[in-house]
Amino acid sequence: MRIFSFNSKKTVEDIKIEPLSPSFTQRDVEHALIGWLAKQLGISENQIDPEINVAEYGMDSILSAELSVFFEEITGISAAPEVAWQFPTIRKLANYAVESRNGTW
Repeated sequence: MRIFSFNSKKTVEDIKIEPLSPSFTQRDVEHALIGWLAKQLGISENQIDPEINVAEYGMDSILSAELSVFFEEITGISAAPEVAWQFPTIRKLANYAVESRNGTW
């Protein structure tokens, strides 16, 4: 299990959020989510594996709620605070974004 302590003083508002292009790809979403999570945890993006359950990085309910806000800001897709538990890896969440946008979810 990989546990990282995240900087609880950092909030979604501290990170500049750039919405993705409406034609975003799964890779675009993964890259944005990896960058966001790495900043929250204070680690390198290279330490984040999109196939690893985010709980292994120390995701808790507060960070999950912040992730849902970030996800909605970059994709324009509404996300409940428990989105990280419904789609527990970055890859699954990114795939959900693309399928939701395409109407195939």
